[in-house]
Amino acid sequence: MNLKSTVFYSGLATVVRIASGLITSKAAAYFLGPSGVAFVAQFQSFLGLLGSGANLGIGHGVVKLLSEEDKDSGQTKKELLSTAICISIGSGLLMSIAIAIFHGQIAFYLFKTNEYDSIVLAIGLTATLTGLTTLMLQVLNGFRQIRAMIAARIGASMAGVLISVICIYQMRLYGALLALILAQVSAFLITIYFSRSKFWFSRAYMFKGFYSKRARNFSKYALMTMVSAVLLNWRQMFLRDHIIVHLSSETAGIWQAVWKVSEMHVSVIVLSLSVYYLPKLSGLELQKEVRAEIYKVFRTILPLVLASSGAIYLLRGFILSILYTSEFERGGDLFLFQLIGDVFKVSAWLISFQMIAKGMYKEHIFSEVLFFLGYIGISIYLLDGFGVLGVTYAHAIIYFLYLLGMVFLFRDTLFNTKSEGT
Repeated sequence: MNLKSTVFYSGLATVVRIASGLITSKAAAYFLGPSGVAFVAQFQSFLGLLGSGANLGIGHGVVKLLSEEDKDSGQTKKELLSTAICISIGSGLLMSIAIAIFHGQIAFYLFKTNEYDSIVLAIGLTATLTGLTTLMLQVLNGFRQIRAMIAARIGASMAGVLISVICIYQMRLYGALLALILAQVSAFLITIYFSRSKFWFSRAYMFKGFYSKRARNFSKYALMTMVSAVLLNWRQMFLRDHIIVHLSSETAGIWQAVWKVSEMHVSVIVLSLSVYYLPKLSGLELQKEVRAEIYKVFRTILPLVLASSGAIYLLRGFILSILYTSEFERGGDLFLFQLIGDVFKVSAWLISFQMIAKGMYKEHIFSEVLFFLGYIGISIYLLDGFGVLGVTYAHAIIYFLYLLGMVFLFRDTLFNTKSEGT
């Protein structure tokens, strides 16, 4: 599937996911207000941590290794998939045990009360399902079964919004949190439905046992993905908690609304990158081919990001009033530097995906940790001086620096046109 087809199908899934998210956000804003939106977001970030830990972050490794093994024997594919399933089940069970032991402490950190500790305990029971859902989607991606993967994502989004609206209306904040758990279960069942007819969905492929050699193949990709996912969700949880403690939960909810709009408008780009770009880069060997692919994707993606960012800024007041409620309208002042940062973010990602595609795990981990520390440090410093607006300043500053770092790291690939090697 080429870039345009991939963008179309992944864009379709993203439109459905965004529409589902908009409906859910509207329901949460209307029934729960800014404070409720902030606490729901805290739980979503925790689910993000859980999702990455539930399969030890092997997803990108699954995509890369399966896409690389297209011409290899079926035995290799069987060993890779079976080992990945063993890892997902094992890590999911460990996550469940950890959550069962510490659910009270986790609940208090997330919600500043133990009223919802039963919710945290319940999510621990679904940790393995979460990991397996993610794994199946990555297997579909690795085998280039894009339409099935997109259909599963669309089905999960539609089921999730239905569950969320019903639960929020019936049980308010408790219902919103419960809906996130039920959505995980429904996504697992839907993904099984769309995977069941594929050649790999069989005992011969999925249950051949654990192969340590294949586990070592996954290890460096797992570490890279784990670091990225854990630090991203931890960063969001930390900043949201910092705003709640030092400003208010209402302010945290308004900032979250702006962040959510920002996240949604680049999500189609991110999904397209993961579906098309990563497997494509993984299969390229010559430096000139990598450079040509990066430039081609830049020419396609960057104008879309610039256009969408400009439109969102011009319509920011209208967007907040439609997607949320009048309580969130003062978040309009937070958009300018948030959107500027988004343009830098996507630009940097277009370059930095080479680290995952080429297995540059040391460089990736170093840059992610440095970026995380810088983001937290600059955000706290600017928040103290400028309030919540300072967090958006930090967003723009740190992604600009990240872009510069990626350009420097891959300067030969981007600019050395005389080199024809790898």
